[in-house]
Amino acid sequence: MTIIRNSFSNFKVGGAAILVGMLFLFTAATTASAFDSMSGSGNIGNHDTKIFQSLKGQILSQYKRGSKGLDKSHGKVNKLCTKVEGKDETLTAIELFRKYFHAGDYCKLPLLKDALMQEYLQTNGVFIQTQDPILKIKVAKITKIMGLAYLWTSAESERVSGGPSSLNEMITALFYFNTSYELNPDDTQTLGFLSNIQMAIGKIHSNQEMIEEGARLIALSIDRNPVFGLFGVAFGEVRAPVNSPVFQQGIEHFWTYQDICMQTAVDRNDPDWAPYVPIEGGENWICQNTENSLHRVEAFLLIFGDSLLKAGDLDAAEATYKNIGYITTAQDWKYKHIVKDRLKNLEAHYEALQTPDPSDDLVLIFNSKYKCSVCHEQ
Repeated sequence: MTIIRNSFSNFKVGGAAILVGMLFLFTAATTASAFDSMSGSGNIGNHDTKIFQSLKGQILSQYKRGSKGLDKSHGKVNKLCTKVEGKDETLTAIELFRKYFHAGDYCKLPLLKDALMQEYLQTNGVFIQTQDPILKIKVAKITKIMGLAYLWTSAESERVSGGPSSLNEMITALFYFNTSYELNPDDTQTLGFLSNIQMAIGKIHSNQEMIEEGARLIALSIDRNPVFGLFGVAFGEVRAPVNSPVFQQGIEHFWTYQDICMQTAVDRNDPDWAPYVPIEGGENWICQNTENSLHRVEAFLLIFGDSLLKAGDLDAAEATYKNIGYITTAQDWKYKHIVKDRLKNLEAHYEALQTPDPSDDLVLIFNSKYKCSVCHEQ
């Protein structure tokens, strides 16, 4: 589409600005065994890349250096969280993930990662022996969900304290998304996650090869799935400094995202959705709420509204927040109180953002503890 801007030469969002995180669950021995299985004969080892091999080495090396500390942090997280009960044996690991992800139950992540790993090892073992193409897609799906579990751990890490740095979670999420994409390159969602995390880790390590590959994959993601690709990259860009070209590009990408969803150019001076009919069905499915993203539209409008507030475009921010009122599911949305606060205190929030004292600043939703839950929680 001609309205999409695939200009990523100025994409300079730092890795920490895209993803933050903490807990790393498994021990060195468990992880080494799992990774050996992943790269064994008959599986994704036939498709290994230099980056894939490098990630495997980094993860194993981090485990060997710090497994005791990580186990200690895992215990601290469980102590801070409510009691973690045993898993429901009637549910598959993927069903279990969806159940607790939609409940926003962050403290279940250790349980979920363990269940996903067990299901992966069992399914992948059969796939290695049979090379069944149906099982290949199933393994791709499991590893995609494993990537999401580590991404969730990273993105909402501030909900608990005391875990290790975000880098472990980011690298592990990238490993699983890479594995999934190698097995099923038709999954454009996996490509979107993979591309943005690869860019983030490349920035952290000042690894030019990873940065360039991340930029290439981001452009490919936008080309193959414009809506998902644009949202993912814009979410990272609007976290950049407000006066930076990257932040301005993020605002532009969100405007473009909205235009694609509406299948028309929304009036940027008056972005009231009243004249437009939100798409129901059709090819741009990701613009709608779905069974996996229960409040996708509300979350987008809150995120975009906060981006416009940060930019100082208060009229557009107000209209964007008010658009949430057109969404029927917003009545049952857990985070609707945030929107009411934004509208009630819009100017005060903006003025606080302009002062050098950060203590009174509004926590914008893309910098909050609920970056994932605001869209996915029941």
